[in-house]
Amino acid sequence: MALTVLEFVSVLTSIPQLNTAVKISIHHLTNFLFHFMLMPEYDVIFWKNNLQQFLSANVINDYEVTIRNKALSILNELIEKCGDYAIQAILLISEKFLLNIQESQTTESVKEIL
Repeated sequence: MALTVLEFVSVLTSIPQLNTAVKISIHHLTNFLFHFMLMPEYDVIFWKNNLQQFLSANVINDYEVTIRNKALSILNELIEKCGDYAIQAILLISEKFLLNIQESQTTESVKEIL
């Protein structure tokens, strides 16, 4: 289901007639994509206990379509299409996650920028 949603977002971001709408909603799209890229806590615990996890033979192929890879792909598309707007959104949303800032504070920052 999540991959289908991400495919839909990918198609929306690739339609030239929607470029203005994508630029206006770039912060919300970035926030949406970041939530799909977060590593669940049980994966973090497993990774901390087994640092070789990503080097083992059981690692998912880099070219396999996964939720995280698709979200990264869409972020790359947004950077190509929107340039500095996308980079600014990525930095703002990254700051939100790293500093554990509430959603309302991020929304206020976005309103100031726009």
